[in-house]
Amino acid sequence: DVVTSGGAIVEGVNELQRMDADVSLAICVLDREAGAAGRLGAQGVALRALFLRTDVEAAASTVRDA
Repeated sequence: DVVTSGGAIVEGVNELQRMDADVSLAICVLDREAGAAGRLGAQGVALRALFLRTDVEAAASTVRDA
């Protein structure tokens, strides 16, 4: 999925923690780099993304310039 602010993930983490789950990692396809990593980090959850927005933009720029 795509992550922006991390609001939906934080809600999911909160619900899982209410059920005594130990959540330490969230994985997404694309991190839009709009605050989700910091928001999750504040709850002790690391965010790992397959792609970052800046990486996708850099790749797109390379293709456009070719």
